[in-house]
Amino acid sequence: MSSPAPGDGDYPRTHSTRPAETGHATAPSATPNSDSIPTSQTCHESQHDQPETCDSLTVYHYLQQLSSLTEPELLEKTVRAGLKFLGGIKSKVELFSPADDTEEARWVKATGNLCARPMRGRTIIGVVGSTGAGKSSVINAVLDEERLLPTSCLSACTASATEVSYNYSDDPAQLYRAEIEFITLDEWLKELDGLFNDLPDSSGKVVKESSNAETDAGQALAKIRAVYPKLTKEMIERSDPESLANDPVVRHALGTTMNFQATTARILYRKVQNYVGSREKSAAASQNMEFWPLIKVVRVYTKAAALSTGAVIVDLPSVQDSNAARAAVAANYMKQCSALWIVAPMNRAVHDKTAKDLLGDQFKRQLKYDGIYDLVTFICSKTDDISNTDVADQLGLDGELADDWAQIDSISDTVRQLAQSIRDLKDQKAALRQTIDQVDGDIEVWEELDCQNTNGRTVYAPPTNNSQSGGKKKRKREAKPSGSRKNRISLDTYSDGDNDDEVSIMSDAEPLSGSDKENDHTGKKSRLVPLTEEEIDEQLAALKVRKRSLRQTRNETDSAISNHEQQIRGLEAEKQKLESQIKSLCIKRRNTHSRRAIKEDFASGMKEYALDEEVAMQLDESSFDPEREIRDYDKLALSLPIFCVCSRAYQHLRGRLERDNFINDGFKSESDTEIPQLQEHAKKMTEGGRALHNRVLLNNMNQLLTSFKLWADKDGTSQFSEADRVGEMARLTHHVAQLEQDFKLCIQECVNSLKEELAENISDAFVRTIPAAQEMAPETAGSWGSQLRWTTYKATVRRNGMWAGAAGPRDFQADLWAPIAVRLAGNWERTFQRRLPAVLDDFVRKVADLLHNFHSDATIYAREHFINSAGVTMLEQQLSKYKMGIQEIPALAAVIIQEIQREAGRSYAPAIRRI
Repeated sequence: MSSPAPGDGDYPRTHSTRPAETGHATAPSATPNSDSIPTSQTCHESQHDQPETCDSLTVYHYLQQLSSLTEPELLEKTVRAGLKFLGGIKSKVELFSPADDTEEARWVKATGNLCARPMRGRTIIGVVGSTGAGKSSVINAVLDEERLLPTSCLSACTASATEVSYNYSDDPAQLYRAEIEFITLDEWLKELDGLFNDLPDSSGKVVKESSNAETDAGQALAKIRAVYPKLTKEMIERSDPESLANDPVVRHALGTTMNFQATTARILYRKVQNYVGSREKSAAASQNMEFWPLIKVVRVYTKAAALSTGAVIVDLPSVQDSNAARAAVAANYMKQCSALWIVAPMNRAVHDKTAKDLLGDQFKRQLKYDGIYDLVTFICSKTDDISNTDVADQLGLDGELADDWAQIDSISDTVRQLAQSIRDLKDQKAALRQTIDQVDGDIEVWEELDCQNTNGRTVYAPPTNNSQSGGKKKRKREAKPSGSRKNRISLDTYSDGDNDDEVSIMSDAEPLSGSDKENDHTGKKSRLVPLTEEEIDEQLAALKVRKRSLRQTRNETDSAISNHEQQIRGLEAEKQKLESQIKSLCIKRRNTHSRRAIKEDFASGMKEYALDEEVAMQLDESSFDPEREIRDYDKLALSLPIFCVCSRAYQHLRGRLERDNFINDGFKSESDTEIPQLQEHAKKMTEGGRALHNRVLLNNMNQLLTSFKLWADKDGTSQFSEADRVGEMARLTHHVAQLEQDFKLCIQECVNSLKEELAENISDAFVRTIPAAQEMAPETAGSWGSQLRWTTYKATVRRNGMWAGAAGPRDFQADLWAPIAVRLAGNWERTFQRRLPAVLDDFVRKVADLLHNFHSDATIYAREHFINSAGVTMLEQQLSKYKMGIQEIPALAAVIIQEIQREAGRSYAPAIRRI
């Protein structure tokens, strides 16, 4: 019996799992672009991972033995090798040009379909968080790029949803690629209609509130001016949406996709920055058109290792962005995500109860209705933003850090003392420098006296000793220099009638008055004693000795200053090391504390919202026990992955952000930043989907190979007589017909069970919750007018109850639906997460039993008569492959069911709008 060819339908999309739950199917991902993911056809043409020489039978048995693998990497290698082998057989069979309606042609077609399937699906990870949470910075670090996505310290920079996936291109010129897809003309025209309705007052003029960017009218005006920067309010009043939408420049972009490529991330960043990011306009740039209101999605392709396993990271506009229109993009895109990363700054993550509140009740409710609340990852960013004193006080680390802080205080005291000593030494050095200058001046005077004496003149000692006079005269000479040594020395030649060689050296710093000169001149002979050569030499020698002594003292002072400065540098280094150790400890302890608190808050938030006790009491009030928890919330808390990261420290340790002058205290290695762990987490989130995807591929491939081998081998029919052959065919035909009938009954039973579960737990429960919603509806509707401004209320009503303005996103239908949604959430989760999978598991058991019984009955004649035992053995192998394929049905069905679940969970509120 040969196996039927696999179907030609699309392969189920992949999903993400917790790293530890690789066999659990979860949410489907969006369909990837054809050029973004390699297909089996492209992979099986590769030469690696395939033995160079081996016979077909060896490869066949090799693939059969590896069909039970669970590790994604090994499965992918096996599938690549198997598909290459299968492709080689296919090419040889095609040489015979089989007719269309033959077994060979059907086998060739099935092989082609299998090879055309993608080797790897995509796991879409949505990244959300409040403005300033550092989402883009975290993603850049995960991608191991300094700046691929725009970042800003001034305002929200993620204006459009940006998908980042792995770049499979081998073209060196396309190491980085990007696609920017714009909305269509109709979509922009519809948007303009809404914006124009928000601007005019009753007289048709643009409302005064438009000058305030915090109002809905202000945001509407800002969005229009972003695309049409030259429009004034008066021009807008005279314009209309259709004329603006048909602007040639705008029309040229609408409905198109722009493509970029680059060899470096920096070049690509510059190319797409004007499209991806929103800018705070300066006066000079206010006339430049911005494209973010026109962008539908941006796709970036890079060879980041974190994305190499099929993860697609989506940087979503902030859910609390200053431009609420951008925030709406995040809400609409989240339904396509297989998992969510919630980013919050570390210093606000615990204080703001982000994990408990989880960005609002509606967000939390949607997680439950989507079935992915257990696929949330919490990321605390900016862990370097920390106060050691506050953390030590709050976490009781004072005792543990007492010795370190005492040592730091001691070092600080020592540094202060050394610094004071340096200041004192510098003062001494300045005084020494001044004294040395004075001695230099005295030496100049005495050297001049020596020169005059040598020339035969009579010289006298200077009236004062400059080197001992406190420096006053020297300072005066420096303040009023005369330009030459002769001018600095005044020669007063006088005699008693016959001696013209008596010389007096007077300082020009002490000029004498006329009467003083006369008195001094007439009394000099009686007061002054001529200097001898020995006295001059003795004085010069003494001055030079004094100068050497002063210079030695100055050198010792310089050495002391240098020694003190070196001690300070050493102490500062020791202090910095201690402070770094303290900061590292505080960061780690705060991380540990935050993880525990966030896990508890997350579980508490889900428990408060789930209303499990209320639902359980409604189901069976008599046996309801309020002390027993329906769900293990401790297990839920433990399952929440939390990463406390510092993207700046990681980038700095990787040799980037050189201009930021970032101090890397507290992070000794890259692992301390937890970015490498987050990168591995992104890779592991794809493991469940990859394993399931490749197990099915390998199983289908083995079925095809076994089918081909059965077809190629002799079937042993020559051992049957004609009567036996006819009888055996009739018996086999009967069994096949019975199997088909049993399959139909089994399928119908499964469908009926699924319908019953949905009716009992969803439809009937929905009807029971309607009265409560009806009772609350008037109060809910009445609250809209009291909580909103008139312009905001008007804008929301004109948009059928849905509007994201300055006060945040509003959805009147969701408000009316909330009473039902809260009460239905428990049943919804229980049905899709437990009841429906249980029905599918039961269906698989029944189908496997039917198939096993059919195989036993179909081969009973051959076993009894020992006919074609090799063929029977191969059929048993084929049976095992079918059983393996059947075992994958719940996981494959879960992917499809979850896609339907998401659509159904979002269909109630729109239904209210249509009433």
